[in-house]
Amino acid sequence: MSEPSYTIVPVTTEDNEMVLDHLRRFFFRQEPLNVYIKLLGESGNETCAELENYCVETILEGLSLMALSATGKVVGVSLNGSHEPGHLDEMQENADNCPNPRFRKILQLLVAVERGSEVFSKFPDVDRLVEVRILSVDTAVRGRGIAKALLEKSRVLRRIFGPKRDKVTGGWRKLHNEELHNLYSSPSIIRMIKSRRMRVDKNAKSPFSISRQRNITDTRGRVFKTFPEVPQLLRALTNSGYNLAAASRIEDIPGAYQLLHLFDITQYFRYKEIYPGTKTVHFNNLRAKTGIRFEHMIFFDDDKRNVRDVSRLGVTVFQVPQDGLTFSVLNKENRRFENVAQFRYLGTTITDQNLIEENIKRRLNSGNACYHSVQNLLSSHLLSKNIKFRIYKTIIFPVVLYGCETWSHTLREEHRLRVFENRMLRRIFGPKRDEVTGGWRKLHNEELHNLYSSPSIIRMIRSRRMRLGGHWGDWEDQGVGGWTILKWILKR
Repeated sequence: MSEPSYTIVPVTTEDNEMVLDHLRRFFFRQEPLNVYIKLLGESGNETCAELENYCVETILEGLSLMALSATGKVVGVSLNGSHEPGHLDEMQENADNCPNPRFRKILQLLVAVERGSEVFSKFPDVDRLVEVRILSVDTAVRGRGIAKALLEKSRVLRRIFGPKRDKVTGGWRKLHNEELHNLYSSPSIIRMIKSRRMRVDKNAKSPFSISRQRNITDTRGRVFKTFPEVPQLLRALTNSGYNLAAASRIEDIPGAYQLLHLFDITQYFRYKEIYPGTKTVHFNNLRAKTGIRFEHMIFFDDDKRNVRDVSRLGVTVFQVPQDGLTFSVLNKENRRFENVAQFRYLGTTITDQNLIEENIKRRLNSGNACYHSVQNLLSSHLLSKNIKFRIYKTIIFPVVLYGCETWSHTLREEHRLRVFENRMLRRIFGPKRDEVTGGWRKLHNEELHNLYSSPSIIRMIRSRRMRLGGHWGDWEDQGVGGWTILKWILKR
């Protein structure tokens, strides 16, 4: 029988975010009770801070387990907690004080189940109960026995932390040290803790060797592997003409070079900066050796500190996820995006032809939506014109002119903007009685402009573009003349 492709290890407080990320993607969204009461809202994309706190508090008890894939990804979680006699009052209090009404229902259901089971009354000699509170498995690996393995390890925990009935006296007693050792060695929990997420720069003990199973091991027998796609990725980058460099702060320098040789990847690195110190020292030496400026370098690392330090040099940095560097990650981080005719960014529509017409159209549509939401106020006889102007300038005006500093509109767009403004003003000023016919009519454009003392929408756009030009005054030092900016601002 082949060995499983996952390892079950205890969950520590350092794993909180990693475990929560797994639960958010699977248990929070897919657990039937959560779905039924719509714990994450109608769309299912909301968060539940109370449930996350419940999970973190369970992890703090130190009884939870998780299953890790060969790449270190969490593929299963078993959050285990413990209870002692008298815990029902605390559970009831937590349920009553829960601010989230949906999660409160779940807590109240758990209280009702606990009251109905009456475990401690049925087993009066038991002073502690270990239970599985949450069990979750990645949908991509379900059906492989991960949940069963997590439950089996959880039973071991219950046996370890729970009492044992004495065969002689028939009473309950604590486990002896030898019994604890036997229970631990059987499921290999301690061994799994030690082998968990081995890092060459922190855990390896050189020299390294190749075992009969063709695994690379250190003197302690621990196996070290590269991430699955790393060799092919290095080969592809080298064939594409990239100059690759390896930088490491490892103290065991001979061991690091030996691993590069055993992994058969040393030939891909043209430059090697492997010695204790800081990544900034490594990159300063790389710049001196290669002549390549920092802004033309790309750095991948899983250590936040290294990413932070190197980014301050001006290097383009990317933090590698826990699954390691892959082709998909590399393509994403190298900005290989889909080629589209247009896309929206920060509320602005950007087109491949640099056309502003579509963006102005969207701004006007948004302005119309705002207008319809307040049109009753603008036409009300109870509000003064000054209040109506304030409503117009604070609610509608900013929506229409969002990003107008970068507009280079034509006379056609200018006409559309004037039409929109005149419609707003007519709603504010209302109709006018005709002196000849005596009937009511709309105000003409010239009459609107005479009544409206504030700058027109076109003048406001030009004013904002001039103000933007003021922020660019220091561009003279970068080779962009002030006259060039002024011509762009005053264009058309």
